[in-house]
Amino acid sequence: MKKDLRFSISFLVTVFLMFPPCRAWAGLNPEVQEIVKLNRPQFNVQWDAEEQKAKFAELLYPYDPYEDDSFALQIPDKLYDPRLVVYKKQALGDVDFLFSMLKYGYAGYQYFGGDESFLSAKEGIKKELEDRNLPTISILEFREILYRHLNFINDGHFDIYYKRLKHRISMYMNFDYAFLQDSEGYYLETHGGKEYLKLVNDRKLEEFMKASLDDDGRITYRIGVLETEGQKGVSAELTLVSNGEQRNLPIILEEVVSHRIQEKEIYQHKTIDGIPVITVRAFPYKGRTTPEGYNPQDYQLIEEFFLDAHELRGVERLIIDIRSHRGGDSYQPVSWIRNFTGTTFGQSALISASLATKTAQQLNQLRMVQEGNAQPYHSVSFRPTASGWSEIWYHLPDRIENEALVVVLMDSWTASAGELFVYYLSQLDNVVFLGMNSAGVINFGSPVKVPLPNSKLPVLFGTHFSLPLDLTDREGIGFLPDFWIRPEYALDLAIKFIKGYKK
Repeated sequence: MKKDLRFSISFLVTVFLMFPPCRAWAGLNPEVQEIVKLNRPQFNVQWDAEEQKAKFAELLYPYDPYEDDSFALQIPDKLYDPRLVVYKKQALGDVDFLFSMLKYGYAGYQYFGGDESFLSAKEGIKKELEDRNLPTISILEFREILYRHLNFINDGHFDIYYKRLKHRISMYMNFDYAFLQDSEGYYLETHGGKEYLKLVNDRKLEEFMKASLDDDGRITYRIGVLETEGQKGVSAELTLVSNGEQRNLPIILEEVVSHRIQEKEIYQHKTIDGIPVITVRAFPYKGRTTPEGYNPQDYQLIEEFFLDAHELRGVERLIIDIRSHRGGDSYQPVSWIRNFTGTTFGQSALISASLATKTAQQLNQLRMVQEGNAQPYHSVSFRPTASGWSEIWYHLPDRIENEALVVVLMDSWTASAGELFVYYLSQLDNVVFLGMNSAGVINFGSPVKVPLPNSKLPVLFGTHFSLPLDLTDREGIGFLPDFWIRPEYALDLAIKFIKGYKK
C-alpha cells in the first residue's frame, strides 16, 4: 500500500461473500440453471476487506499532499468547436496542459503506469511535434499523434476527439457445428449415431465450449474463443471420435460483429406472443442535450421506464432488450430494479474510489454542468483531500428475490451504465442473458469532456475508478452472456427460449 495514500480502515473486516446457495429458480429448467450458475460471481471464498483495500490502493496515484495542482483553475468551462489548424507552439502548449490535467484529474493515471508511462508518452508527442518542418498542424494530425502515444491506455471512456482508447476483445465463434451434451460429453448427431468431441487444438474442451441456442431456441454448444477484435478468423482443429474411429476436423471461428441499433425512441414497451418486452437504449441525464443528443422527450420516456417497472411486478415472463445501450446516468438502473422488485437494492459488488484533487474538483463541477443536473458552474463545491483521493469504499453483493423469468438481451454496444444494469440484474434470481459480451466500458466512470486551451480539441476521461471485488479487469471484455448468440436474432430466440424452457 502506498504510504502517502490515506484511507480509513477502522478494523479488519473479514466476510464470506456469496450469492446464497439456495437461490430461487422457480422459472428455470434445471439444465438452464446449471449454465446460469457457472456464469455468476462466486463469492464463496474468504474476502479480507483490509487486504483488498490495500491492493486497490496500490492502483491509485500517491499524490504528494504538499504539491499544488492549482493549474486546475485554467480548465475551460465550455466546449468549443476544434480549430482546423493550430501552430506547433500552440500544440506543444496543449500537450503540457493535457498531461498536467491527466496527472491530477484522470483516475486511471497510476493504473496505466503512472509517471513513467505518461511522461514517456509526453516526451514522444513533443518530439514528434518539434521534429515537424511545418509551423502548423491540422487538428486531425494532432489527434492521431496524441492517440498513437497514449494507446497504452485501455479505457472505453477515454476519448480524444471521438476516437476511443479501448482495446476490444470479441467473441470468435463457429455457427456451422452445433453440439449437444450427454453424460459422456459433447457430441454431433450423425446418421450413424453420435460423434464425440474430445479435443480442440489438442486442448481441453472447457476453454472453447460455449452455451448457445439453435434456430428453435433449444440449448446447444458451440466452439468459441475471446480474442482481440479485427482478426480475419481464428483457426481451430477438432478431434472427434465415433465407434472407436478418430478424425480431425479443421474449422474457422469468425468474429461475431454486433450491428449498432439506431432508434428514434430510447424506450419502448410492447408485448410479443403474450410476453412483455421492454427496450431501453440509454439512461439520459436530465437537461443534457449535447453531445449525446438527449432531449426532454428522452427523459419523459425514461420516466415511463420507471413507472412500467411497478406495473411489471408479478409478471411471469419478461424480456429486457438493452442491445446498443449507450450508457448514461448510473443511478437509473438501480431505481428500476427497486421499482421492479420492491426491494431496497443498493449497489453492485464493486470496490471504488474517486479523485479528490483540486483538478478533479474543477472537472466534476464541469461534468455536472454538462450533464445538466447541477447548479451553475461557480456555485458547486467539492472538498479536495490531502491524499488526492476519496476514501475507498465497497459494496457487498445482494441477492435479490425475483420470481419472474427475465431474459436480458445484450451485445457489444451495451456500454457503461448499460453494463452496470447487466451487473445489477445478475444479482436477481431467475435472470438469463442472451447475446454477446458487452462493450467493456466499466472501470473509469464520471467522464468529463475538456477542450484543450489552444486547439479546442476535446478530450474525455473519468475521475472515478472501480473494479469488481476480486479486482478483475473487464475493460474491453465486458460482461459475458449465459448463452452466446448472434445479437440480431436475440429477440426471436428469446421468445422461443422462454416458451421452451419455462417450467
